[in-house]
Amino acid sequence: MRVKLDLSNIQADDTIIVANNRQALAFKRTIIEQFGAIRMPSIYSYSAFLKKSWSKLNPQGSLRLLSDHELRILFSEIINDSAVQNPSAVTDEAIKCYRLMKTHFISKEKIINYHSSLGSLFVNWIDKLSQVKKQSQFIDSSDLFLEISRALEGLISAGNYYHYGIKKPTPEQSKLFNLLQSQELKAAQANEVCKAISYPTIEAELQSIAEWSKEKSTNNLQHQIAAVIPN
Repeated sequence: MRVKLDLSNIQADDTIIVANNRQALAFKRTIIEQFGAIRMPSIYSYSAFLKKSWSKLNPQGSLRLLSDHELRILFSEIINDSAVQNPSAVTDEAIKCYRLMKTHFISKEKIINYHSSLGSLFVNWIDKLSQVKKQSQFIDSSDLFLEISRALEGLISAGNYYHYGIKKPTPEQSKLFNLLQSQELKAAQANEVCKAISYPTIEAELQSIAEWSKEKSTNNLQHQIAAVIPN
């Protein structure tokens, strides 16, 4: 996998934040092929960047970062005390809601104001989790942004920051990119204008596809053609 971007301005002291590890690998392969390893910037998925930044800012800190598995165990123990039905499924949904709440900066008060018994129960679970974390000096991945955001304010970096592949940034991601003055990398728009064509019969459509495919493959031997056929 490669990325089709103009990376000529990327330097070795820059940092690129992408949506996932697959995209990170694609960037590394592309840069090595185009410029060689000497131009390799720092490339992280969003979650990996948060963890790396926190580790650098807290090399000997007293807080311990919980793994996703450990966080689920804590949630599960708290939820089991409430005697809910199907606790495993409830735990999964509670963790999803917990992460959404943190990444979208939703306060507990806003959840309680919905006047829902489920909302109040969820907030109760969050409060218990916070108590356990505070007593044991734990943090989880959803705490990392707040842990590093103050240190990133006014940060003077030797290189530039870029981000790619995060189509709808959460409020947390948007704030981080603003703090880093990160620039979004975008693929160049194709000049070709696609148009929809209708056919009177399936046979006519198949004939047109075959003729178009033969012409394209004859003139572009190195290219491949993919046919998308809904239903």
